Amino acid sequence: MRAETDLPGIIQFRHRAPGKLLSDFVEIFWYWAGYGASSGRERILPMMPDPVRKYYERERPIELRPVEFERYLGKKIPGGQFNIWIRTTGKLPDLPAIHQCVLAYASDMMLLDTALAPHGRTLFEKEFMAASLDHALWLHRPFRADDWLLYAQDSPSLHGSRGYARGLIFKRDGTLVASVAQEGLVRQRQET
Repeated sequence: MRAETDLPGIIQFRHRAPGKLLSDFVEIFWYWAGYGASSGRERILPMMPDPVRKYYERERPIELRPVEFERYLGKKIPGGQFNIWIRTTGKLPDLPAIHQCVLAYASDMMLLDTALAPHGRTLFEKEFMAASLDHALWLHRPFRADDWLLYAQDSPSLHGSRGYARGLIFKRDGTLVASVAQEGLVRQRQET
């Protein structure tokens, strides 16, 4: 079910993502995206530590807009939940396989970092090292990778230097299009 908002082209979702209604993410998304003259990106990025700011300023084929950006300022996120809006920076051809390949690439960009969210830490900190051990993606329904997708992530376990994270990927209308799981090495570097 959906309801139109007073912002042109914006839809509030009644579908539940982990812990919140998708409609809860619309306001944060538009703050980050900027509605009007000054963009949220210009307001938020200067507050971020240098490695985080540089990561989000970098040009890449995938646009990333985190919802819980406060986690980069040391805020602990209960349950390791982290949500991010993703899409390609340009239009893609109408070939489903291209969109699936792009989503497979994008789904691996931020997921393992979620394992540190409950601890108020991120992989952007120099003392951490990480490596993916395995990554799985299940595609449930057709989607376009050049339209905004909400990547709702959480991490139920980080123990013994192994982090487990999972994600659900939704279209803007609240339809679940993919599920993701990843296990990886996440540990502090040893001082030499």
